[in-house]
Amino acid sequence: MKKLLWLVIGCMSLASFAMAQKPRFSIRPIIGYGLGLGREARGTDYDENTEGEQIKNKNLYYSAGQGIKLGLCAAYSIFDGVGVGADIGYSMGLTSEVAKDRYLNTWDSTWATSTTKTKTSYIFFSPSAVFEKGIMGMIPFCGFGLTFALAPKSVRTYEYSATGYKVVREGEHTYKLGMGSCGVVGVKYALMGGLELTGELRVDQLSFKASHRKLTKYTENGIDRLADTPTRYKEIEYREDDTEDNWHDESKPEIANTFVVPANSLSIRVGVGYSF
Repeated sequence: MKKLLWLVIGCMSLASFAMAQKPRFSIRPIIGYGLGLGREARGTDYDENTEGEQIKNKNLYYSAGQGIKLGLCAAYSIFDGVGVGADIGYSMGLTSEVAKDRYLNTWDSTWATSTTKTKTSYIFFSPSAVFEKGIMGMIPFCGFGLTFALAPKSVRTYEYSATGYKVVREGEHTYKLGMGSCGVVGVKYALMGGLELTGELRVDQLSFKASHRKLTKYTENGIDRLADTPTRYKEIEYREDDTEDNWHDESKPEIANTFVVPANSLSIRVGVGYSF
């Protein structure tokens, strides 16, 4: 009973202390650039010489976390130096080559090239705990929390060219809800009237699991072939188990094993905020 009483008194004291502090709310738009971390090989860069001998064959690596980061950050100080925050934003991916081949056709000694490019974008939401301390007008801060990636989608383009022949295919990969963690460290510089300049480093540990692929463009020498292509060759449903796939039925999407795309990133971000 005494332990319970002391616990209640302690909780009441902590609540009284928190309520005694002046609430402080801040909001700031922010922009930055994310470097892709934890990249994985998605294809190769292959090249031959005029004799058809291999002169280059190296892996091309990719992370969906690379790109421009736009966001809106809000934080609420529960009591001095400790608060909660939320960061909602948009990661605008950059187009990256994930496969590139150049080789010599043996039957007519002409060059053939193919290139595959991808670009991944998503909305993210990050609730977090925030800690800060004012020092001579500077306010260093740090935080950690969770990251949720909403509606992640990749646009993938494939181009093949040979003498008198060209194929272009473009498709969309969609993914399930991405979940991970994030951490941030930075500093705010207080200006007049509650304005603040902010600079920060943010690390995201994140990945996506593929759910669906749909071909959106298919041309041969500029002629549209998409309408004539069976559904099986235009769509893929990604599952944990692909044993239900029926390759005899071309009217339904192909069923294939799902795969994971890394989206880890290290972001450098700056912004102007307002506290009141």
